Amino acid sequence: THKAVNVPLGFSDIPGWSFHGGATSKIAVTEITPDNHALRLGFLSSKATHNRLYVPADAPCVRFDIQVLSPVQAGVLKVFIDTTAGAHFLLGTLNIPVETPGFETKAFILPPEAQNMIVTLSFELEGVGPLDGSIRLDNIAFGPPVVDIDTDSNNDGQINACDDPIEMQEPGRFVGVNKDYDRKPVVMDANGKPLRDCDYPIGQSRPLGEEDDLVLVKLNVPNISDWNGYTAVISATTLGGLMRLWEA
Repeated sequence: THKAVNVPLGFSDIPGWSFHGGATSKIAVTEITPDNHALRLGFLSSKATHNRLYVPADAPCVRFDIQVLSPVQAGVLKVFIDTTAGAHFLLGTLNIPVETPGFETKAFILPPEAQNMIVTLSFELEGVGPLDGSIRLDNIAFGPPVVDIDTDSNNDGQINACDDPIEMQEPGRFVGVNKDYDRKPVVMDANGKPLRDCDYPIGQSRPLGEEDDLVLVKLNVPNISDWNGYTAVISATTLGGLMRLWEA
C-alpha cells in the first residue's frame, strides 16, 4: 500500500528529508495518484538522506518500495545508515538494470549496532557515466520483512488488473473469494499442463475443473540478504470444510 505524503509536487523541502541531518538537494516528489506521492531519485539528485529517526530495538530490517522508471547503465541503489555514535553501515546494494511496471518491496537486515539508536538513513543511486535514469521510493519503514501477495481472484489463469486490488489489504495477508464462473473445463498449472487431483491413484487422477475453485496466489518475497531464522508459513481458513490448501 502506497500511502499519501502531504507534500507539494516538484522540488521542495520535504518533511522527513529536510532539516535535522536530512539532505534536500533537488529531491523531487512525484504523483502516483492525486492523493499518493513518492520520492524520486535520478540525474538531478542521486542521493537522499532522511533526517534523524529512531530505530526500534526489535526491528530486524529496513524495508522500502522501489519502482525503476528508467534504468541506469550498470545502475545500483545503495542504502546506508549512520548512527549518532559515529558508526557508518552499508546495509545493502540493489541492482536496478531494468524498468519495473510497478513498485516492488525490498528489505535489508539492520546491524545490531543500529538498533535502539538514533540514525540517518540514506539512499544513493549510482551508475556508469551520467545518471540518465530514475527511480521512485515509497513506504520506507523499520520492521520485519513483508511478503507481498498477489492472487488470481477471478481464476482466469492470470494475475492482472482485473483481479481484486489486494494491495489495499494488510501486507502479507490475503482475504478474498474466488469469483470464477466455472466456464473452463480444466485448470492449468504455470506450465500450461492440467492440474490433477492428488486424491486419485497415480495414473488415474482426473484433471481439476473450475468447479474445484482453485485460486492462484503469488508470494513476492523481498530481496533480503539473510533469511536465517525466518520461517515461511502458509495457512488458509476453511468454511465448513469447503477450502483446501494446495502447495506448489
